[in-house]
Amino acid sequence: MNEGTLGNWVAVDRRRREPGNGSLSESERAELVRLRRECAELRMRCDVLKRGMALWVTEAMGR
Repeated sequence: MNEGTLGNWVAVDRRRREPGNGSLSESERAELVRLRRECAELRMRCDVLKRGMALWVTEAMGR
């Protein structure tokens, strides 16, 4: 596949998806806020799990 063809398809799809000036609708903005909060919470949970695993490994090795 030619790189230019793929670029054209992407450009057409972007124009089709973005109404007018490309700004987000109110529902899209609310979803973005929700997803950012969810992402932050999941990162925090992942960090807690990593720290817990490190502690468990340290204790299991008798250090």
